[in-house]
Amino acid sequence: MEEELDISVTVEQLRSAGTNSSKQVPALLKLGEWYLKKAKTIPNGANFTKANALYNAALVRSRSINHEIGEDQILRRIVETYREFLYVFAKDDDGISVDEIQNEIDSHKEFLANERRIFKERVDEIDSCFNTNDQTEDQYEIHAHKVHEVFRDIQDMYIRLVSTLVKECESRLGKPPCDYAIIALGSVARMEATPYSDLEFAILYSDPAIGDKINYFRVLNYFLHLKVINLGETILPIEL
Repeated sequence: MEEELDISVTVEQLRSAGTNSSKQVPALLKLGEWYLKKAKTIPNGANFTKANALYNAALVRSRSINHEIGEDQILRRIVETYREFLYVFAKDDDGISVDEIQNEIDSHKEFLANERRIFKERVDEIDSCFNTNDQTEDQYEIHAHKVHEVFRDIQDMYIRLVSTLVKECESRLGKPPCDYAIIALGSVARMEATPYSDLEFAILYSDPAIGDKINYFRVLNYFLHLKVINLGETILPIEL
């Protein structure tokens, strides 16, 4: 009861902080610690992802204002969340170093940054070649086709990104219990996504009598969410 009241105070502190990043950082970290403690006490993938999201939100704010609670301190908490998740759900007690996790996060961010740069250059080139106010029908068709190609390739980019993340997850979780597929949802599925769109997906497994083995895919889902959150672009929901 005392802990719940303490967290209520922290939530109120976060609300009263408004847009003041300096005041937000310690409150976000305290909430993250609370969710991580809950996740370790009663294993729950959702609480691991909530803790990770709060830590990443604190990290972004700390970097932007050079907060006294520095990047290294917050990264250690992100690493702890990652390690605890693997220990609880994959019985992976070999440990994973800060450098390994940081290199993994950096490689994913570099992939996205490079792809976004390429797509911007392509769109700028298309815009420079076509005057939308004075196009013939043939020019309009060519323009539309080139734009369609960009959206198609953005969809392919997300497929490549998720494929990489899934392979990393499987390397830690082990072989899946049956064949499965990950399908895109939302704008990615409709081929309407930008390089900054939300990543929505669903996991379909082939065994209708999978039973308790379905837990593998639940863990995979949460593990994928951890990796996406570590890109540092996830917006915190109003209610966690």
